[in-house]
Amino acid sequence: MSIPKLWTKSELAQHLGVSVRSVERWINSKQLPPPKRLGGRRVVWHTAVIEKWINTRFGPKQGARS
Repeated sequence: MSIPKLWTKSELAQHLGVSVRSVERWINSKQLPPPKRLGGRRVVWHTAVIEKWINTRFGPKQGARS
């Protein structure tokens, strides 16, 4: 069994090519899938959830196989 990859807010922002503040705005406006809390203020997203969100919102990557 493999452990799912998790992205922090800053990792997610870097992957999406936006600022951390943009990610925070998208969280507040419910444009992003909800993160999982790891205690305190730390939140993470499963990479698979974000990849599905990207494909749903923007379509599959060019050259991606079905």
